[in-house]
Amino acid sequence: MTMLLEGKVALITGASSGLGAAMALRFAAEGAQVLAVARRLDKLDEIATQAAGMPGAVAAFKADVSRADEVRAAVADAVARFGRLDILVNNAGMNDNFAAVGEMDEALWREVLTLNLDAAFHASKAAMPHLLAAQGNIVNIASIGGTEGARSGVAYTVSKHALVAMTKHTAFSYAKAGVRCNVICPGPVETPMVQAAMRLDPSQIDMDGARRCNSGMKNLPRIGQPEEISNVACFLASAQASLLNGAVVVADAGWTAY
Repeated sequence: MTMLLEGKVALITGASSGLGAAMALRFAAEGAQVLAVARRLDKLDEIATQAAGMPGAVAAFKADVSRADEVRAAVADAVARFGRLDILVNNAGMNDNFAAVGEMDEALWREVLTLNLDAAFHASKAAMPHLLAAQGNIVNIASIGGTEGARSGVAYTVSKHALVAMTKHTAFSYAKAGVRCNVICPGPVETPMVQAAMRLDPSQIDMDGARRCNSGMKNLPRIGQPEEISNVACFLASAQASLLNGAVVVADAGWTAY
């Protein structure tokens, strides 16, 4: 049976845990050579070890993707190491403190926008010449925070809506050149970021905002698993999704369908 990503080269940001780690391992299992990018080199090395013996492989690259120069260095390393770049997965991100616009701290606003949006912009810009050459594609990881109004604070919500918009703009702009761009909008998934949010001290979050944003949790059918999102990402990155371009794929067990 042919592997979905055999012979492909992928760069995945935020790959040291959670969704990024799951995608790195799934892509390698489907034959891809993966450059896993994150700040925690020890965690990346663990993932590379887990991938040993798979049809593909995972290589670690330490970078802070909130810094444009380090993003460009990661893209350059992928091309130098593997000779090409077929797939970019913009996954790195962070949550905010659930605050609304009147209460949002300006430093936190900038931090969230820098990681959740600017990093994806810089990675996509740096990768585009290589993706054009390879007729490759981008998979962005947003959130239902990017399709709904208040599933988190204003900074996170704006960053994810903007990432959805950038996905659609990129998809249409490069469609005739053969480059696709799609976005996954997960609901709650059992990842370190979600678990950390649940453990935050009340002094670290806007409690009124948290109550508002979580008021619909009683309707959540279930929490997703990282591997479920990696399955979607693998499909979108593969030739089987050749007609999907600019798609906003909601993966939330039906939560927002209500």
